Amino acid sequence: EKEPQLKLCRLGGAVELITYEKVEYDVFDNDKLKVDFKPLYQSILIYTALDMLEELQKSYQADRKTQSTLILSSQLSLQSLPDLIEEITGFFIAETHVLQNTRGFRSQREVDELWEGILERLNSSVATELGTESDPEVFLKVKESLLAFTMTIEGYGYDCHRLHDLILLLFGNYATLLERQYSSTFDKIVKEDDTSPIRAETKESLRAILDSCWLPQSSVSTLSNSADCPCTLPFSQTFYECCINIRSFVQKFYQFVEGVAQHHKDIDELLGTASSLDRLMTRHISDKIVAKLKESQQGLSQIAQIVTTLEYLETACGEIEQNLASLRSTQRGGSIRLGSRPAFTEAIQLALNRINEVLSSKLESNFEASDFEWTPDRSSGGPSLYNIQMIMWLTTNIDSMSLQDVYKNAAYTGAIQYISDTLMENLTGNSIQQLNEAALTNILVDVDFIDQSLRDCGQPHLSSIFDPLRLLVSVPLNNNVQEYLNPSARQASYASVRPADLTVLLEKLARYGVNSRNKAERDRGERRRAEAAAVARIAA
Repeated sequence: EKEPQLKLCRLGGAVELITYEKVEYDVFDNDKLKVDFKPLYQSILIYTALDMLEELQKSYQADRKTQSTLILSSQLSLQSLPDLIEEITGFFIAETHVLQNTRGFRSQREVDELWEGILERLNSSVATELGTESDPEVFLKVKESLLAFTMTIEGYGYDCHRLHDLILLLFGNYATLLERQYSSTFDKIVKEDDTSPIRAETKESLRAILDSCWLPQSSVSTLSNSADCPCTLPFSQTFYECCINIRSFVQKFYQFVEGVAQHHKDIDELLGTASSLDRLMTRHISDKIVAKLKESQQGLSQIAQIVTTLEYLETACGEIEQNLASLRSTQRGGSIRLGSRPAFTEAIQLALNRINEVLSSKLESNFEASDFEWTPDRSSGGPSLYNIQMIMWLTTNIDSMSLQDVYKNAAYTGAIQYISDTLMENLTGNSIQQLNEAALTNILVDVDFIDQSLRDCGQPHLSSIFDPLRLLVSVPLNNNVQEYLNPSARQASYASVRPADLTVLLEKLARYGVNSRNKAERDRGERRRAEAAAVARIAA
């Protein structure tokens, strides 16, 4: 209770063993077991007196070798591994006792020979039995048995590097199985998310949600203090469930690492860049969200929710890094950096791009369905119906998105730029073959309406996007072509008007004029044709 990090430690695990390692305990004389070595000592004395000690030594070594072989004489059952390890432990503690309490009767070489033999069989049997195992919990239980065995037997001077290598091998397999298990979990979470913000019905449920999520304390405080339950939180179910499962994954990871990291300093790197956790967060959260974004027809509000959820996941990376740094091996210290954070940053940008794509697609449909008249008899005097409907749809949808202002501003900028580019394309491209001055006047009326709408929704700075269009249209409407042909005037007042664009616009006006039944219109058409030719010479 005093040390929160110890809550991750399992009962009977390595930490508990270390805690009680200083308690005096005689393994051969206790409440459960009493081993009497007097018969062996007496035999040594007798054989020494008879000058036959060497015969006893050979016989004893042969018997002990046979006994050690019988310990693993049949196929290993993982369920019986704890009992088997206890038997091996007792066998070699007894060997150490005899070695230390007799003079010359046993050699270290003889004991090491027995130790290496049984260690080779144990390693091979464990690796074989786990070869087809798919449950990470089984690996965890085997690790705990082996680690307890290692920590105990090392205290008696036995070389356990092969056991440490086996545990590290098991850890690699365990981490792979754990990653596979959580990969499916995260895939399912993203797939089943309805991209709607999560609700908390009570203060208790709100606290439970916030405690489970990887959030900065400042965010926790803000959300706790500002929400009256029932309430809707900014992030979706995906973020909440991902946080729960990331926390669970880290806990299970460190359940295996407990007691192992001090022997294998590279174990922490498995949670660094290109680690299991990185792969889970990148491939099975970020990439899956992006794939869902691309494959399904998401509405603007849904995409906006995805952006918000991705932002919270990006922020969570920093909280997870701090947590991992506090849990990692004390020998190494330092910090941990997750390579998945850039993946979430990129995913956010892709989602924002998707918003622009949806807006552009809708605007394109509006332009295609519009009945804008390019050769009207007179100017309309007011904005066109399609333009009013288009701008109302645009402002309503962008303003209703739950996004940061910077993202809304970017969405407005992209949409207005698209509108301006489309209008410019109509004037200077190939889609419209002819038009008249009344149509140009109507376009300026529509642009004025858009400008007013931008001011009403707090985006007046975007009016400047239409400046090149306004300036281009002003040249023929104000009959300033001759002024434009003057190099100094052109540079001073019409720098943004490209000669090629003005040429095309004049040609369209000329095409309408020369085909008119009205003589005045035909004369104006001929004048526009001459002006177009003059401007074309500049473009050339």
